[in-house]
Amino acid sequence: MHQWAGKLDQLDPQVGEAWRIVASFDVLIARGVGLDGLLRGAAVLSGTVAGAEVRGRTTWRDPDGRPVTDTAGPPPRGSRRSHAE
Repeated sequence: MHQWAGKLDQLDPQVGEAWRIVASFDVLIARGVGLDGLLRGAAVLSGTVAGAEVRGRTTWRDPDGRPVTDTAGPPPRGSRRSHAE
């Protein structure tokens, strides 16, 4: 996959970067990482808070991959929202 990303970078740097992100999540899934690991990866890669709600429980990670605590208040919700069930 890394070879493809390098070739895509030569054609279009944005496509190469997108391919690297997909490859990162592919590795996480292949290693059996859970929801917490996926959120940590999403938050770090995006540089913003990432969260998910599963069965009424919401989990958030900050851009450094650390859990966002309830004492800090819930992060603001964006216009896009995805549900994992």
